[in-house]
Amino acid sequence: MKAFNKPFLGTGIKNRHVAFTLIELLVVIAIIAILAAMLLPALAKAKSKALAIACLSQGKQIGLAMMMYVQDNRDGWPDPKMYYGTNGIAPGTGNASRYACYEVGGVATLLNPYTSHHGTDGSVSPIFWCPSWRDKTPYSIYPTNSPTAWTSWMYRWVLSVYTESLPKGTTLKSGDFIKPSQQIVYHEIAAYHYGDYAIWQSAGPQAHQPKINAVFADGHAHLWAVPKSRSPGMAYDANWFALPTWSTGWTPKQGWDVN
Repeated sequence: MKAFNKPFLGTGIKNRHVAFTLIELLVVIAIIAILAAMLLPALAKAKSKALAIACLSQGKQIGLAMMMYVQDNRDGWPDPKMYYGTNGIAPGTGNASRYACYEVGGVATLLNPYTSHHGTDGSVSPIFWCPSWRDKTPYSIYPTNSPTAWTSWMYRWVLSVYTESLPKGTTLKSGDFIKPSQQIVYHEIAAYHYGDYAIWQSAGPQAHQPKINAVFADGHAHLWAVPKSRSPGMAYDANWFALPTWSTGWTPKQGWDVN
């Protein structure tokens, strides 16, 4: 049988180095840049979605804390009148409701014992601050124990001012809610997961519907699209009940937020 000789490969083949040309390197760099440009927006979107889910989870914890507080407080909801005299807060100024709604020393401190991750020294749980807020300059808000600092979750303004208007010794009760599963009691103070829109917006072409995480009177939490406001000069205002028709006059016994 005839034998076939192996082809001659020459000497020194093992020592030969293969190098990229400048053009080839530039092509590789360009491809990497294109891939990065395609992937980075997707990664940013995924991160934003993850933060929104984490924030909603915090809302569910706030809802649970509120239910436990109400149960321990003989079915009574937070009453801003308890803050009269705190930091010079006087009746009739609205400052008690502001303090109650979105300042650390208010409702956040009331609910703190019922939350997870609160410090043994009484430090307020970080669940009252959405993680997205830390990257939103100039609105960056971080967990703090300063009583007048803002939280990024707030107690509902309409509930606070209504309760403050009640006679001394009287507070809002669970039975006062006409539709607990459809009435919001706690929510984010800005729509930073969905377009960065404010939850209080003046009327005009710049107005966009804000979507925020919210807690309802029965303790559950989910995304809420803030409805159109009918207040003169306002496009959106998360402070008030929107149904049966938008009004600043509805009490928890009369108005609700979603159908």
